[in-house]
Amino acid sequence: ITNADSTSTPTDWTLFSFPEKPEIFRISNTDSLGGSKSLDLDLSKGVEFAGLYQELDVKPNETYRFTGYIKKNDAITVGSTCQLSIEWLNSSLEESQPRSWGNLQSLHDLSMGEWVPIELAATVPGGSQTARFVLVFKDIQGAASSVLIDDLTITKLDSAPQY
Repeated sequence: ITNADSTSTPTDWTLFSFPEKPEIFRISNTDSLGGSKSLDLDLSKGVEFAGLYQELDVKPNETYRFTGYIKKNDAITVGSTCQLSIEWLNSSLEESQPRSWGNLQSLHDLSMGEWVPIELAATVPGGSQTARFVLVFKDIQGAASSVLIDDLTITKLDSAPQY
């Protein structure tokens, strides 16, 4: 997560939550994967869902890989999840095609204290001019912990990934 200082929010990312509580996001200077900082999402503040996104101009048939890492340091409520997605938007920033979804990750099932990779690759469908790359945490109301997020990366690929 790129940041100017320890009190800023991640550069180029928009943070969201419901209900809106910007204080649930903090920069952590004590635990990161590849640099000196990560984003700490406080799940104990009574929100139903929260996350962050970044929008990029795209062209049909381009392929993108969206990756990052998450980590929990405490037990997390059963049912709490996170998931990557890409929303495909037209020139009016309205949904042009159904969004692409990554695997649903149970936060409860994550190993304690280990950075876990998350990934989604998708090809831009026709009619899309903007992609909104989203990391969302859901069903987190009542969770009494936090999750760290680091090294979120969006990469344009030369060809579709082979799985």
